[in-house]
Amino acid sequence: MPTLRKVSSAEAATWERRTRSAVIAPFAPPPASAPPPRAPDDFHARGVARALGKGRDLSDVLLWMESGALEAYNRGRSSTPRWQIPRAALLRFLANEDYWMAWSVERITDEILRAEATRIREGKPGWITVEEAAALFKVPQSRIMAWIRQHGLPARRYRSVWWVRANAHEGWQRPATSVRPRSPSEQRASAAPDPD
Repeated sequence: MPTLRKVSSAEAATWERRTRSAVIAPFAPPPASAPPPRAPDDFHARGVARALGKGRDLSDVLLWMESGALEAYNRGRSSTPRWQIPRAALLRFLANEDYWMAWSVERITDEILRAEATRIREGKPGWITVEEAAALFKVPQSRIMAWIRQHGLPARRYRSVWWVRANAHEGWQRPATSVRPRSPSEQRASAAPDPD
């Protein structure tokens, strides 16, 4: 059995064709971006839920953080996270029109945040449900769903509900109604020469 002997770092570096410092301190990936310093007006996840009028329900806030729409930093451990959400990140989230159907300005409890959200949404169209869009276009809901799937009606799915842009009736071109195919007898009648 061969005997094991101690090897110097210089000798190991020669064998592995690496530098001596690479052998002493193996490569470690750079740490994840550090969270910004804590500010007095930062929120935690439950604070965001309360400020947006969601009460104690964290499901939406956690969904927004998981999707990356709401920037958050974990100040705790992975087993017991303590989320820090900077006010600037919350304002960027409120400006994201893709999530406007998830919160309403009227339910925001923080006065400064409500004023800012009102300013952000001012003069911009929101989202309506498929039922409301069907009433707006005066068509059945199934037709609205077909337009979303096949004709590019501006819509977004949030949770399990489809939402249509409130101004879709202004900018989106409604597809032409399909004409039923003519029967062979109707085709012959229209192709016959006119006796006059």
